[in-house]
Amino acid sequence: MKIKTEWIVFIPVVAFALLAVMIGEPTPTAPVSITHINVENENQSHETQYIAQATCYVCPPYCGKMANGKVVHEGAIAIRQNSKLIKEMGLHLGDKVFIEDYGTYEVEDIMADWVSADIDIYMDVSKQECLEWGKQSLKIEKL
Repeated sequence: MKIKTEWIVFIPVVAFALLAVMIGEPTPTAPVSITHINVENENQSHETQYIAQATCYVCPPYCGKMANGKVVHEGAIAIRQNSKLIKEMGLHLGDKVFIEDYGTYEVEDIMADWVSADIDIYMDVSKQECLEWGKQSLKIEKL
């Protein structure tokens, strides 16, 4: 039996969508909540920060190349295309962000627009630990 090349891409996408439904992720049409915060520093200038909905991902199963061509690794995050993080914060591939309580990360991948989280953080943990981490609201700042 010969498998068409279209199925190689289609099957993992469907499997990921089913997994998201099974673990209770909101549907792609669910509203995304991002809170905008202005923080004053000693120089009276303003730095823009956001509270973003974050999820984690692990290898396996997501061991492929990211949008920048690199293989997934610690210190990498993916941002959802068409999110407020891109539109209002101006994040793009290669930008660095500081995530409160987690440290500095680089935007190295882009998630599909139907994903309900704003950012996806690669973590070197087990798949179970990643699922238990769930979805969290985290403060991020563009560096």
